[in-house]
Amino acid sequence: MKTYKTLREVCTLLGVSRRAVQGYEFAGMLGPVGRNKYGHLLYDEETMIKITVIRHCQQMGFTIKEIKSLLESDSDTFCACLKQKNDNLRARVRELQLLVEKTEKIAGALRQDETFTETMYRIIKEEK
Repeated sequence: MKTYKTLREVCTLLGVSRRAVQGYEFAGMLGPVGRNKYGHLLYDEETMIKITVIRHCQQMGFTIKEIKSLLESDSDTFCACLKQKNDNLRARVRELQLLVEKTEKIAGALRQDETFTETMYRIIKEEK
């Protein structure tokens, strides 16, 4: 027997806002499967899975429009897009790591009574 959840239950279980789910509905990515006797919208397990996938794709940096297209694509296309996004995220992680290291150098140098702009300039130039 299929079980259905209300919008409130879905939001609580998945940690998403009502507005987020409504936005996904507005974009045409999902919708309720019906209403209960009180008129509350009902969602099935498949919809909850889709919401989880959508949220993960958003965290990876995909736009709603891109996610909608991905959900409508075949698995090979989806996998290729995920791989490309993953490569981009790895490059961004490396960039951020360099930025963290540079910021730590600046903070350390500022503790040695150098002026802010001189310190920034010196350390930024060291990296090039």
